[in-house]
Amino acid sequence: MDVKPDTLVAPLDRPLTDEERALLDWLLGHGFPGANELRSQIERLTVAGKCTCGCPTIYFAFDEEPVQRKGERVISDHLAEVDGLPVGVMVFETNGVLSSLEVYSLPGTDKPFGLPLIASILGSETSE
Repeated sequence: MDVKPDTLVAPLDRPLTDEERALLDWLLGHGFPGANELRSQIERLTVAGKCTCGCPTIYFAFDEEPVQRKGERVISDHLAEVDGLPVGVMVFETNGVLSSLEVYSLPGTDKPFGLPLIASILGSETSE
């Protein structure tokens, strides 16, 4: 079976950054029912790919195996800001395994941007 490379995803093989780890942990602790139970997977995740559009979206490998994205479902979904830019932040899972962390610009932008700070997540100050 021939698999075409995904030109929107750059392959990577690196650990999560401290910022990615903290954001993911917070999002899972404030996600949909059942999301909190997946927090224990964070220590076994690495980054297998990154979006090429300039957003900080990353795709996970679990125990060094890239996680299948087909059939992903959202388990945490929030609004935040990055340098005044409104963004959406979502965590996905596939078959009970964390698969990706997506951060996207709400108005759209052609400029690269980073991860939002936890303090910028709408409602984060009231949900601790």
